[in-house]
Amino acid sequence: MHAKEVIGIDVGGTKISVGRVSKNKKVVERLQFLTESKKGGAQIIKKIIDAVAKLQTPAVAAIGVGIAGIVDYKKGLFIGGPNLPKNLKNTPIASLVKKRFHLPTTVDNDVHCFTLAEAKLGSAKRFSHVVGLTFGTGVGGGIVLNGQLYRGRNNAAGEFGHTTVAKEGDVRCGCGKKGHFEAYASGTAMTAFYFSLSGKSLAPSQIEERAAHADRKAKRVLAVTTDAIAMGLANIIYALNPEVIVVGGGLANLKSLWGPVRTKTRERILSPLLRNTPIVHASLGADAGILGAALLTEKK
Repeated sequence: MHAKEVIGIDVGGTKISVGRVSKNKKVVERLQFLTESKKGGAQIIKKIIDAVAKLQTPAVAAIGVGIAGIVDYKKGLFIGGPNLPKNLKNTPIASLVKKRFHLPTTVDNDVHCFTLAEAKLGSAKRFSHVVGLTFGTGVGGGIVLNGQLYRGRNNAAGEFGHTTVAKEGDVRCGCGKKGHFEAYASGTAMTAFYFSLSGKSLAPSQIEERAAHADRKAKRVLAVTTDAIAMGLANIIYALNPEVIVVGGGLANLKSLWGPVRTKTRERILSPLLRNTPIVHASLGADAGILGAALLTEKK
């Protein structure tokens, strides 16, 4: 379907962004509000439906939803995610929205949407084989191969945050397992590591600032984070040989991190064919989730 206009919805643990997207892939009107997960799943669905109602026009022909967590793409079912209410689990979001607006509705993981948007419209639009990664509370991932989202057997491809970068017995991930990529390479990991060294709880941006002012503990945190991200990126490059890796999320804003990450990633890769894989920053900003969700509705 090539809609005249599409409504794209980006549901995160902190905020929900909803936008009306024109035929030429521009967000022409948007709303943003707090998720307020504590109020429960039914309230989140109500907020989504109310926002779509405000943005709907006769030109809108489809609705796309990106949501943080595991999604059964074929059924339009939100299976669950750590930062959203437990009573939102196994919610048939697509059918609930479709029933209200009588429009085709597609639902997928939010980082799949981020990757699709950056691959089609953003920093990676010149490439066909793209890996997208968001470094924030956790590490999210998406894969675009031959210009199409690669979903794997049941839409779980790209769960790079739960690949293993350290031996069993090391730092515990938020999922409960040990040694996972996001247990070392996320904002949560940086804050936890600095706290273990100093007893102070700081955001990643504050840790970066302290490192710039010769705080040895902050420098140690940045060094460990750099090594972990480089290890994860090298593994992805070896496994998938993408044309480009696009990074987003809060840690992408730490300017002192990414020069060393690129250097250490190259150092970890033996093959000259793989060593020059570009690692670029996302360019669509807060609109990436909305645009990616809108792109989900385009059936090839």
